[in-house]
Amino acid sequence: MGNGKALLRLSFCLALAGGVGSTWAGEMAVEGRVVRVVPIHGQDTVVTMVGECDLTRPAAGAGLAAILAWDLQADCRAEQRAVSVVEGYRVYYEWDNRLFETVTMEEPADTIALRVRVR
Repeated sequence: MGNGKALLRLSFCLALAGGVGSTWAGEMAVEGRVVRVVPIHGQDTVVTMVGECDLTRPAAGAGLAAILAWDLQADCRAEQRAVSVVEGYRVYYEWDNRLFETVTMEEPADTIALRVRVR
């Protein structure tokens, strides 16, 4: 839709609102159609314990090997994993037959709320 049709449609909306012939200015709430959402990833490192860790001290007389294994936690190992965390969303949306983009903190639905300034 060209700018002429958009202006005509806007003029029609203003006529319905009683704004024709006046110097009315304000904002209108409209919805833009979301056409694409791209998550924005950051990097975060998480340390997790993998394996079975026995925190119970061996009984007296269990033997030197059992005490050393408990002391060194031989069955435990620490593993670092890089975990990707979503920090936001780059949202591409269409309004008035034009494509726009914005960044949001929350993933949008099928539409995104817009405010259009009318002069």
